[in-house]
Amino acid sequence: MSTFRQLALDIPLRPDSTFASWVGDAGAQLMQLATSPGTVVVRGAPCTGKTHLLQAACAAARADGRESMYVESLAGLTPAALDGLAAVTLLCVDGVSSVAGDAAWEEALFHLLNDVTARRHTVVLADPGRFVLKDLQSRLEAAAVVETDRLDDAGKIAVLIARAHTRGYVLSDEAARYLLSRHARDLASLLEVIEHIERLTLEKQRAVTIPLLRQALRVAEDES
Repeated sequence: MSTFRQLALDIPLRPDSTFASWVGDAGAQLMQLATSPGTVVVRGAPCTGKTHLLQAACAAARADGRESMYVESLAGLTPAALDGLAAVTLLCVDGVSSVAGDAAWEEALFHLLNDVTARRHTVVLADPGRFVLKDLQSRLEAAAVVETDRLDDAGKIAVLIARAHTRGYVLSDEAARYLLSRHARDLASLLEVIEHIERLTLEKQRAVTIPLLRQALRVAEDES
């Protein structure tokens, strides 16, 4: 594992990226699949929680005493970065599509999946895209698939309220609806606002009010 850490692949997990905080069916599906040997593919539109699911799988494995590793991205690395990673009981790799079309990377990924299978370990890949190497593409097409949930407004509100709770403050249903009506509606953007609200409640030692929500939205707009 020291080699892996030297490569800075295994980044810290977000404490709020857990299966308990996931709203929808995909969390339970991945929770089950991540304890079985083989390859799992997590698919979904941008900003629908793929990273959350991968990190949640790693967190659950560690809570059960199993070794896990979350790789944020393959961009900027060489195929040699995959050497030895099949030894990890649960390996979750984000940003896999960034290396699609690179022959050396595709060969390395194919060997990684073979090694994981031989060891009866598990690898979870987020939206790998399509690959030129037919054997690799065939392996991925045969993998178990988890689709991220497409949440309606009620589902998004539930996510925002739950995330605020994990951050230590109360976000009312009314406040969550206010955010939905005045900000980008993708969850990734909305959850960034939840973090801004947390900082403001701590700085001002105040509960969540409409003026505080407006300030959080202004901060989010300034940073976008």
